[in-house]
Amino acid sequence: MKPKGVLEWIPRLIVIGVVLFIITTIGVYAWFFKEVSKVSIASYPLPAEPGEVIFLRTGGLFTDMYLVVNPTPDTEGGELIVGRIVQGDGYHFYDASLSKDGTVIAARTGARGDNLSRTEQGGQFPFTHAYDFKNQTVIAPAYKESSEATKPWNDRAIQILQLLQKRGGAVHFIDSQHLYFKQLSYFRSRRWNRMISEYKQR
Repeated sequence: MKPKGVLEWIPRLIVIGVVLFIITTIGVYAWFFKEVSKVSIASYPLPAEPGEVIFLRTGGLFTDMYLVVNPTPDTEGGELIVGRIVQGDGYHFYDASLSKDGTVIAARTGARGDNLSRTEQGGQFPFTHAYDFKNQTVIAPAYKESSEATKPWNDRAIQILQLLQKRGGAVHFIDSQHLYFKQLSYFRSRRWNRMISEYKQR
């Protein structure tokens, strides 16, 4: 027969173990939620036109990045997500160009464009996302569009290149190596996370 003192401790140890498990689980969940909710931005004013280009990076574990524009940078809430230009397990952002007149921003990513020559692409990588500040139009894949269907990506690359040429040609704006991100607080991140959720539903 076990001593009475040992038997009395068994239920206590079980309770302590359960409490520690619950605390650990809550801690891991809180850490994961914080990591997923992280938002960092790198913003750059347009050199010639009133407007702002923003690169929005989310997540600390599986990073996505979005190209965002704000035609009215003095007014918070006027931002528009053009599209996702980095996918954690997919394509990646290389660089962005402006039209010479400063009215078009265009991004290159490592997504598709396999059937295009370098002349048609406008360089080694195709243009995949663009925003026309003058006409307030977006040329970009939908959030859920597959990058496996080559034709729409090729068509967009040609369309964006032609638009840049109409506006005086393409001028290098920034590349992935020179983006300087500022991490936002949890409370400032909430607005951006809501925007991303709405974008994903388009």
